[in-house]
Amino acid sequence: MRDDHFASACNSMFVGGGYADIDIVTADDYQQQGLATLVINDLFS
Repeated sequence: MRDDHFASACNSMFVGGGYADIDIVTADDYQQQGLATLVINDLFS
């Protein structure tokens, strides 16, 4: 979070049968800064 707003986040709407549908979104002002990589790494750590 930055300035009380989400800069980047991920979620999974579906998990089952050995699969997961993972969505990652980064606010326009924060793109191209590696935040999606940080978020997904945190999910799997």
